[in-house]
Amino acid sequence: MDIIGRDYYYYPREANHGSLVASFEKLKEMFGGKKVITLAECGSVPFPDDMQSDDAGWSYFMPWYGDYTMDGWAHDNTAADWKKILNSDYVITLDKMPGWNNYIVPAQATPKPRQNKSISIRCKKGCIELTLSGASAGAVELYDIKGTLIARLNKNALRAGNYLFNLGHIAKGMYLIKVGNATTPDATVSIIAK
Repeated sequence: MDIIGRDYYYYPREANHGSLVASFEKLKEMFGGKKVITLAECGSVPFPDDMQSDDAGWSYFMPWYGDYTMDGWAHDNTAADWKKILNSDYVITLDKMPGWNNYIVPAQATPKPRQNKSISIRCKKGCIELTLSGASAGAVELYDIKGTLIARLNKNALRAGNYLFNLGHIAKGMYLIKVGNATTPDATVSIIAK
């Protein structure tokens, strides 16, 4: 996983062009500042000046379509907002992307997924099954979808082998498992506890 995406909407619906620095910092901390962080889906787009002053460097933003992109009933993004956002020196629009005019799509481009084949994680019958093949792990952590650490699943470093972690105490929902240490690249997997 190279890019972390965060969706953010204000409810009740209101225009708010703040930098969302708290969300940005939470993601940066959660992934050790080693991932590209995006505002993958939003209502109001943060103002570039606020992103710069708060050091909340979202790599890109994408407002939802329709009413979210215009001066609709919630006024998420007005024409004046877009002028301010898109005319900022901090924002690179598609027409200013270096090399974009000369880019040729390869005939049969097939992206290869990045995998850590030494780590396998499965969720079954209220448990997490972790297999380490020729690798060790210093930390196995469970996060909720807000990025809050729910549990550290191991107390000591794990060597190659199979491990079973009981999730009986965890509420149903979607979670993220993070496995890693200095010698093994992080492996993150989304799971749904049932």
